[in-house]
This record gives sequence, C-alpha cells and structure tokens, in this order.
Amino acid sequence: MKAKAIPLLLLGFLLSGCTERAKKIFTRETIPNAVEKIEEEQTVLISCNNENIDSYLEDGWRIENKETKKTTCTWKSIKSSPNCDLDLDKGCRITVPDTEGEQIEYLLKRVRK
Repeated sequence: MKAKAIPLLLLGFLLSGCTERAKKIFTRETIPNAVEKIEEEQTVLISCNNENIDSYLEDGWRIENKETKKTTCTWKSIKSSPNCDLDLDKGCRITVPDTEGEQIEYLLKRVRK
C-alpha cells in the first residue's frame, strides 16, 4: 500500500504547488517592470539619388535588406517622324526616357520600446 501512496502524494504535491509557481514564471507577475518590445518594419524607396536615409538611421532604424534596380529618372519629348511639327501636330510628339538612374529599396527595422 505504501508503494502506491508515494507516487500519488508526489503527483498531488506537483499539481498543487507547481502550477501556481509555473503560472507566475510564464506571466508578468515575476517581472513587474518588464517593457514590451515591438519590432517595426518599413520599406523606403529612393529613386535617382533624390533623397537619403540618414534621418531614418538617426531615428534608430537599421538596414535589413537593400535591393537596387535601374529606373528612368527623366523623360523627354521627341518627334515621331522627321517631317512633323511639334507645335502644330499633337500626334507628332512621343515621350521617351532621357536619363536613367537607380532605384534603391531599403527594408528597415527597429525595436520600439
């Protein structure tokens, strides 16, 4: 009879006292001044070197990823045929890329408290 009582007593002891202690460990009761940290994520596009991300870096953002691709920076109007007059004939004008540059897409992250 003693052999059967010992495991039951241990089981009862574990279930009664450890559940409250475990609940305190896994909740904020043990750390009253805990600060929740939230991770923020933001995408910033910069085309043709018109801006920079220095202000973001000063605010605590860090560059997680950076992708670069070619893009058109400016456009110009040209004649569609050599004989047309741009001032008189509206169908004579076509728009084509003038200068090309880079578009940089930054993935920024920071931890906010």
